[in-house]
Amino acid sequence: MKIKKLLFASAAGLMTVGAAQAADLPTAEPVEYVRVCDAFGTGFFYIPGTDTCLKIDGYARYEAHWVEDDPESDAFNNFSTRARGEVRFDARTMTDLGLLRSYVALRGTIGPEETGSYSDGFNVDKAWLSLANDSGTLTAGHHGSFFDFFGGNAMNTRIGGDDPTLSTNLLAYTFAVGNGVSASVSVEDKWFRRYGSVYFTTNTAGSITTVGTDAPDGQELPDFVANIRIDQGWGSAQIMGAVGEISNSAPVFPASSDTEIGWAAGAGLSLGIPGTGISFDMQAAYAEGLVAYVTTGNGTHIFDAVIEPGGALARDLELTEAWAIQAGLSVDINPTVSVGLDGAYARVDHKGIFDALPADFADYDTFIVAGTVHWTPVPGLTISGEVAYETIDHEFVGFPVTPTTATLTDTDVWGAMMRINRT
Repeated sequence: MKIKKLLFASAAGLMTVGAAQAADLPTAEPVEYVRVCDAFGTGFFYIPGTDTCLKIDGYARYEAHWVEDDPESDAFNNFSTRARGEVRFDARTMTDLGLLRSYVALRGTIGPEETGSYSDGFNVDKAWLSLANDSGTLTAGHHGSFFDFFGGNAMNTRIGGDDPTLSTNLLAYTFAVGNGVSASVSVEDKWFRRYGSVYFTTNTAGSITTVGTDAPDGQELPDFVANIRIDQGWGSAQIMGAVGEISNSAPVFPASSDTEIGWAAGAGLSLGIPGTGISFDMQAAYAEGLVAYVTTGNGTHIFDAVIEPGGALARDLELTEAWAIQAGLSVDINPTVSVGLDGAYARVDHKGIFDALPADFADYDTFIVAGTVHWTPVPGLTISGEVAYETIDHEFVGFPVTPTTATLTDTDVWGAMMRINRT
C-alpha cells in the first residue's frame, strides 16, 4: 500500500511539473495568411500586418539581331544577341492624405557592343513615389519626364529609332482640373538631357581648322517643364513645354563663358477606335538649345549649341535648332496577333559660324521606319519580329571632328530582330 501511495504521489508531482513547464512555453501566434487586394487590379496582395497592397511583376527576355555590315570596321557585329530581366515593385496605401504609392523597377542587361566584347549592366530604371487625392498628384523620384508623351512602339534595339522619351530625376505636381483635364509643373534634372557644345579655335577663309566638343558647365538651375493634358474615351492629348539654361565655356579659353536660355515645345495625340483594336499615337516637338527633348541624335554628332569664335571674353553660344515627329500605328488582328508600324523624322540645324560655311557643319536629317509583328500564343508569352530601316543624311560628309578624328558619314542601314518575352 505504501508503495502504491508513493507511486501515485510521484506521478502527480510529475504531472504538476509538466503542466507548469508547458505553461511557461511561448504560444504560437495565429497565422495571418496573405490576402488578395482587389482595390487596384489584378496581382496585388496585402503585405501581412499592414494596409499596404503590393504587386510584384517583371519580365525575362531574349533578343537576336542582324544589321547590315559596317564597311569601315572588320570588328563590327552584324549578328548579336541580348538578354534582359526586369523586376517591378508597386506598393499602394490609402491614407488620410490620399493614395500613397511607391514604384521601383530594377533592370539587368547583357549583350555585345557593336564592336568588341560582351558587356553587362544593372540599373534602376524607375524609382519614384507619389501622393494623389482629389486635388492632384505629387510625384518625386526617377520618373518619366512630364514633357514626354510618345516616343514609339517599335522594339528598336540595334536600329535605335528616335525615341527621345526618358526617365529623369524630378519633383512634379499635377493639378486635377476636372473632366479628364490636368495640368502639371515639374522641376527636372538637366543632366539627363544635355549633349554639350561644339567649339572651334580658328577659322581661315571660311573653313574651320580645329574642332572639338565641350561638356556642359556645372548645373546652376534645373529644367522647368509644364504640360496640359486631357484624357477621354477617345484617347488623350497633350501640349508641353520646357525651359533651361545652356552654359558652356570653351576649353581653350577657360575664362570665357556664356549662358543662354534654351527651350522646347511640343504636342502629342493618342487615338483609339473602340471595338477595332486600332490605335494611333504621335508626338511633334521643336527646340532651341534643349534638343534632347526632341531627338536622340541617332548616334551622330549633335550639340546643344555652337561656341562662336572670338576673343577670350567674347565666345558666345548659338543655340541649335531641332524639330522632330514620332508616330505609331498599332492594329490587333485577333486576340493573339498584333502588328505595328512606326516612323520618325528629325531635322537638326547647328547655328553660328557653321551657317556661313558652304556645308553647314553637322546639320542633318534622319528618317526611321519599323514594322513589327507580335504573337502571344499563351498569356504572358510574346514572340515578336521586327524589320527596320534608318537613314541619316548630313549636309556635309567627311568633315573631320578633332581631337577624336571622327568624320561625318551618312547612314543607310537595314536591320531585323526577334524577341521572346515572358511577362
